[in-house]
Amino acid sequence: MMSTDTRLIFRHEDVRGPTKEQSHEQNALGEDSMWLSLAYERLKSFPFFGLFHRLEDSFELFGFHFCFPVNNGTKQRLKEDKPVDESLKDILEEYFVLDYLLLEKAEIIFDELVADMRKKKEKGMLCDMRRVLNVLNISHDDEPGEFGIMCVDDEL
Repeated sequence: MMSTDTRLIFRHEDVRGPTKEQSHEQNALGEDSMWLSLAYERLKSFPFFGLFHRLEDSFELFGFHFCFPVNNGTKQRLKEDKPVDESLKDILEEYFVLDYLLLEKAEIIFDELVADMRKKKEKGMLCDMRRVLNVLNISHDDEPGEFGIMCVDDEL
């Protein structure tokens, strides 16, 4: 979460993180927060990210972008969420505004990544490292080849 873990905003070279007052000010700005904008831009630049509450999709996406087979059986290991106490929910919504806003934006990006992956898989692509290579500035062809592995099938 941004309010407690500001790595999406402040990089390791930053000497110190924000003060509590700065955090409250940015939180109060909501959608207008420069921290939210910066975190969103950094999130969009990642070749891959996962969401804990969508762990199955996250692992599938990880495997697809790194050409690594992932079959982790998370459904069996995840416990059902317990309902959050309403008084605690109010406190969380007050102090973690930026976290909720970033999560909403992350969900949209994540849905697009998953939809793109599924579309490519339907066409026979087993994995596609091109997004990772773009972020790393490694040149490659736009067409699947060395870094986008296609399943060859005459019917596709």
